[in-house]
Amino acid sequence: MNTWTDYKAPTIMIPTGDGQERPVRGLALEDLTDLVINHLDELMDITALYVQMQKDVIAVTNMTDIVMVIAKQFPDMLSEVISMVTDTPELRGKRLPVGLQMAIVKASISLTIQDAGGLGNLSAILQNAIQAAVAGRGEVSHKLQDILSPFSTTAAGKTRVS
Repeated sequence: MNTWTDYKAPTIMIPTGDGQERPVRGLALEDLTDLVINHLDELMDITALYVQMQKDVIAVTNMTDIVMVIAKQFPDMLSEVISMVTDTPELRGKRLPVGLQMAIVKASISLTIQDAGGLGNLSAILQNAIQAAVAGRGEVSHKLQDILSPFSTTAAGKTRVS
């Protein structure tokens, strides 16, 4: 009989360039909560970037490009995400080779999207988490509404859950 104490989150083993492979997991709800609490401004900027990319046919179109933009504009947040999904707090603040960062983030995003039931669902979860974080915060709340107003999760085939 399976119990929850036996549960292990799905992982993807990635080569780390030193002859080893190490596990990467998807983001957990606790991770997303920490990111919203500690990096709300960055997440709002990423949301705005994502919304703009959805409108711009010539904009960033693949995962590698998106991760590169995030790495350049938000390196501390990226480092924190990497430490979370590798379950290695010691990596927070450390700079890893770009190829390794890309492999870690791509594996984690893949697992996170799969766990959430698809990109549309993950997008709705993130939007709702950010909206809850800024609710009642006046100007910040209005800024988020301005960012999200032209974009809805219904466009991704999902209905927004309030």
